[in-house]
Amino acid sequence: MRVIPGSHFGGNLPHVGTHYLNYKEYQITDGTACPAEAGDVLFFNYMTTHGPENNRSELTRRNVLFQYRDASDIPTENVHFTDRFSQ
Repeated sequence: MRVIPGSHFGGNLPHVGTHYLNYKEYQITDGTACPAEAGDVLFFNYMTTHGPENNRSELTRRNVLFQYRDASDIPTENVHFTDRFSQ
C-alpha cells in the first residue's frame, strides 16, 4: 500500500468512472510505502490518496474498509461498492 502524504487536505477528488483517480494525474508510485504483512491493519484518513502496488503473486488480495466520519460530513459517492458486495 502507498499513500500520498497530506493529500487528504485537498478534499474530495474526481474519480474516473466510479472507482479510481486518474492514474496519469495521481501517480501512486510517487507515494510513501506503508509496509504491511498479512493480518496487519492500516489506519488513515479516508480522503488520503492511496493505492496498492501491482500484485506480483498468484494470490487474490482482499481487504476490509471501515470509514468513520463526523455526522456533519457531506456524503461522498459510494465509490468502493459494487452490486456484488452490497446485496
